[in-house]
Amino acid sequence: MNRNLRTPAAESDVTEQQEISEIYNLLLLANDKIESGKLKDAKALGVEALEIDETSLEVLSLLVNVNIKLRKYEEAFVYAESMIEMHPDDPLGPLCKARVQCEMKHYRDCITSSLQSLSMGYGKHKELSTLIVRAVQEILGLSEDFTESLKDMDYYSQLGEVGIVLLAAKQNILVIQILEVALKLQTMQYGVSMRIYLTQGHAFCAVQKYEAALKAYEKCYQMAVSTHDVAHQTKALVNTAALHVSLGKTYKALVVYERLLDMHSRLLSDQEVCEDVWTEEFISVLHMNTSIAYKTVGNIDMALHYAQKYLRNMEQTEDFSGLSLIHKHMGTLYETVCQYSHAISHYNSFLAMAKCSGDSIQIALAYGHLGSVYGQIGLWPISLVYHDRHVCGVFNVLNSLTNADNLAKDLARINEVKKGVVQVYDMYGDTMMRRKDYEEANNLYQLMYKYCERGPLNKSRALYKTGNSHFAMGNSQHALHYYEQALALCDDEFVHLMEDIKQSIDSLKTRIQECLQHHKFLPRELLQKLDNSFQGIQTVLAKLGCDAECLEYTEDSRIFATRLTSKAAVFSRLPLRLDFNALSSIVKSQGATILYYSFLPNSLLIWLLSPEKGLHRFYVKKPQKLTGSVEAELKALLDPWLCSLEKEYSKKETRKAGVVRSPRKRLKSSILKRGSSWSTAERKNLVGQQTLGGESNESLDVLNTEDDSQNQIERKLYKFLVSPVDDILSKVVKKGNLIIIPDKVIGQVPFSQIRDLKGKHLGDRFNITYLSGLFALKLVAESNSSRQSDTSPGVRKPSENLQLEDEVNFLRSQSSLGGYYRYLHASEIQYCEDGETAARSTKDRRKMANPRLDVILSSEVSNKSKLKQPEENLALDNTRKMAGEEAHVTGCSYN
Repeated sequence: MNRNLRTPAAESDVTEQQEISEIYNLLLLANDKIESGKLKDAKALGVEALEIDETSLEVLSLLVNVNIKLRKYEEAFVYAESMIEMHPDDPLGPLCKARVQCEMKHYRDCITSSLQSLSMGYGKHKELSTLIVRAVQEILGLSEDFTESLKDMDYYSQLGEVGIVLLAAKQNILVIQILEVALKLQTMQYGVSMRIYLTQGHAFCAVQKYEAALKAYEKCYQMAVSTHDVAHQTKALVNTAALHVSLGKTYKALVVYERLLDMHSRLLSDQEVCEDVWTEEFISVLHMNTSIAYKTVGNIDMALHYAQKYLRNMEQTEDFSGLSLIHKHMGTLYETVCQYSHAISHYNSFLAMAKCSGDSIQIALAYGHLGSVYGQIGLWPISLVYHDRHVCGVFNVLNSLTNADNLAKDLARINEVKKGVVQVYDMYGDTMMRRKDYEEANNLYQLMYKYCERGPLNKSRALYKTGNSHFAMGNSQHALHYYEQALALCDDEFVHLMEDIKQSIDSLKTRIQECLQHHKFLPRELLQKLDNSFQGIQTVLAKLGCDAECLEYTEDSRIFATRLTSKAAVFSRLPLRLDFNALSSIVKSQGATILYYSFLPNSLLIWLLSPEKGLHRFYVKKPQKLTGSVEAELKALLDPWLCSLEKEYSKKETRKAGVVRSPRKRLKSSILKRGSSWSTAERKNLVGQQTLGGESNESLDVLNTEDDSQNQIERKLYKFLVSPVDDILSKVVKKGNLIIIPDKVIGQVPFSQIRDLKGKHLGDRFNITYLSGLFALKLVAESNSSRQSDTSPGVRKPSENLQLEDEVNFLRSQSSLGGYYRYLHASEIQYCEDGETAARSTKDRRKMANPRLDVILSSEVSNKSKLKQPEENLALDNTRKMAGEEAHVTGCSYN
């Protein structure tokens, strides 16, 4: 409503000026009546004034106050609602409404109305903050002392203190609402503002609005920097780091920890240490948290560095609880880097301090860690004794707690001990896996799952380890069942798990590269963990149908394995990783169709890429039998066929050596050589000409049977490996280029000898080349471009171009062996006592190919041979041997 809704002036006997004057006089009389205590008379005067102008804020406000004093709250509430309805932009209406709601004991509504009035910029900030303080006192049931303690504060400080009290009472929504309005008010009280930002950040964390919390902490930090407030700088950074850790963003947390440590160094140099915040205890905790963060990301050297600083601080303060914690932590660090003597020393110290404190759970845990370490160095009797002590210790505590009277039971303590039981079976099962006692490990992992009462991640971990034990026993289908169960439990936290796997891959790659660069001992388990991480993320991505990202990680694994195992200079130029766009550009730059294979524990991934469409098809092949695996099925087909091909090869070599064979053997060799190109009439005619004496045609029947068997195997291999993409390959022109990128046992398959469903060999349909990854195509492209633009600015030196061209040409020459390369030359790898590996046998072949390659490789081997510890070199070469079985690269040539 507005003044246009009033009765027109023409219909009234008074003018507008007279109305205003009359209302003013009535309000003066009403205020006098209120002062004299005649509230009813004041109300009557207000009603009379309202009849003259029903939109007047002054009149409505008077009636609200009179009705509150008369305790007619409902009538007062109606007048307050009318004020808001007629004047929605005026802050007086929400203020009057808040007064009424406070008297009606609607305290949450009172806070909402007060905040609405504050946000409109009304001048009575002190009255509004007082209303909020009173409402909070009533909501939380606090005494009058709370109100008295805030009475002398200004409105801004009152709102800040109210936020802290509400945060302690876990009224997080109210905290956010009050402090958001408070921060909009203009004030120069930076200290109060920084406290408000911190409180607001804590409240956002409590309601899981993490991005808003990080912004609040960052504003607090920036304000603290501008005002040189060291205490609030420290508090803002500490809370930011803690939030990053809780979100699993350990790298960001490390950045914040380093900022804190840098701040401490500057404070020490300037002699401005804030003793209230930067206490010895705080500095020690900072070192410990930094060590844990570095351990999480896999940087064990830095983790040990800060752990040793924490240990020195604890030794000075003689804090036994802190010393016990750090000895346990450092034991796990040394165990991770396989320095078992140091790990045992720290675990023994941990055990001694646990015995001094009398903590049975910590004593049992120390036994468990010692059992794990002794298991890793193969001292099984000692390991099993310690694990048994671990089991007995934890269950003794659990039984004593569960057998107590109901009133004496400590449920929190019982739940904590049950978590220790989960750890018991976890550590014991890992030791049994190392001992290759897979059945016992399986039983222990099942018990581990039984005690995982809460948390999907713990249950998922137990199921995953149970699957590992089944897979080690050869029960692939059972393993797949447990893997799928583990994945299903983690659907709610799938995004975090994917990030964890990716971080694990990056961390493991970093640790392996550090070991190689600094000539440190490389544990075999690191390579196994990296392989498991790659297989895990490929399995998940394949199940989700993320074909492009799955191809990225498959190629990433092959690039890293090649850089790890190859001594060739050309591979040092490989990028650390190629994203899908880079892979697509490599494919489009080549005039060839690419068939890419990758084995997972229970499936075969097949990609078909073409220059025109890029990634054309993605196919996941499952085993035909429930109890089998795809790799085992392929191997069962391949082994007898390869044996027959090897026999044929040896017979050809015998014939070249001049050994005379019988006509029957020459007949069989001719038929095997020609294959299906012989007709039945030609075979009979040939047998009639070659048979001697009284030989019958039984030899022909044998040859026919063997030939038919081989044809069946070849067709089955075609169905197995090629038929999922046959419809696309059929559109490739005859003698088109086909690149095969095999994996594991597929590397032994000579694809050119496989027959399609029409009886044609693939070698007759395509020009087939074998590669170990798409990165080899990149090397070929670089070789071609460098050969074409030797004089261009920014291009490699001519000598470098020659080296690169020699490397690629050598790889091209080896590609003529196809998938047989690894298979036939695996026996040439020799491991010598001085630490040299397969480079010796590779060097001989390269020397024959090109003398320049011999010079390049000789320099590389000489650099590699300058290692200090032969034992570490031998272990390093053994790990390279294991990885080398999965990484061989051959060049690409199109004829």
